[in-house]
Amino acid sequence: MSIVTATRDPAGAAGRARRLMTGSFRTRYRVRGFTLLELMITVALVAILTTLGVPSFREAMQNNRAATQTNDLLAALSLARSEAVRRGAIVSVCPSTDQATCADATDWSTGWILFVDGTNPLEVVRVWPALAGIESFTGPKLVSFRGSGEAVASGSFSHKIKNCSGNQARTITVSPTGHARAEKTACTNGS
Repeated sequence: MSIVTATRDPAGAAGRARRLMTGSFRTRYRVRGFTLLELMITVALVAILTTLGVPSFREAMQNNRAATQTNDLLAALSLARSEAVRRGAIVSVCPSTDQATCADATDWSTGWILFVDGTNPLEVVRVWPALAGIESFTGPKLVSFRGSGEAVASGSFSHKIKNCSGNQARTITVSPTGHARAEKTACTNGS
């Protein structure tokens, strides 16, 4: 049988207090968190990255807006052509301010309608509302497609968003065969 003898800590309570003050307690129970300096550096880095990222984000939004609005008109022209072939009749697209009748203008930013020619009252197939953020969106007063899918008259559209820069402008061309295509073009007139 063994006898266990208790040994006393020679330093006693004063030794425990000294260990707490010298850091042996801190190494065992480390407090986790951020110092004020680390937090300030992080905030500064976030501010710098945000400053660098916002202009490119704005440009990406403008490019997306231009592409979306251009694609809306391309979809309208494609639908008009396919409706003309399906119905065997002339189908047209024109700018419209009231989304019920054609406007006698070349401004397409007010919206446009797709309708079947020769119907009384006018048979509107589809309506597109006015566009936002446009500086100019001009084109012919009317684009029509025959039952064969050919364009009655070819033409082109010019699309430019507000604060246009670089190659954010678009040109949409309708060929005599009825195909519509879009391409990026340079912004002009200092816009």
